[in-house]
Amino acid sequence: MSSLVAELDPKPPVFDVIGRPTSRGVTWVWARTDLNRASIDRARAQLAELYTDGRGPGQLLVYLGHDCSVDVCGLRLLLDLAEQARQDHGTLTVVSPPPCLIRMLACLHLHQQLPVIESAAHAASRAWTRTRTRAPARSAPPVTCPDRTPGPHR
Repeated sequence: MSSLVAELDPKPPVFDVIGRPTSRGVTWVWARTDLNRASIDRARAQLAELYTDGRGPGQLLVYLGHDCSVDVCGLRLLLDLAEQARQDHGTLTVVSPPPCLIRMLACLHLHQQLPVIESAAHAASRAWTRTRTRAPARSAPPVTCPDRTPGPHR
């Protein structure tokens, strides 16, 4: 029984990394916990792994959700990552931002530094549009979002 207790990680990852098809492709990270002072060091270390090869993902989509709490430490992390992505010729977009983050961005006039998209379906559709090289003449295939709900391409 004690061996089972020793195997449990008291501090689980802050994010689930959903996919990274290529070094310049779309990467989804899905928040498992709040982005606050208590989790910020783990979050920063985990997301730094996406940049270990010297190049980060082309498009980093950070899904937070409306129930996620983000304090000023979490905001600073997101702003730092967005700047790092821009320097690497990529993008970072927050998907389904919580109301607290929207308020901070509005009060501090930071919408230009940290783009947000309202839903996973919109983010997946936009990511697909940005990664394709030439649009086929036929209609685009349906997009499956990380939350497992299919979203139409618009």
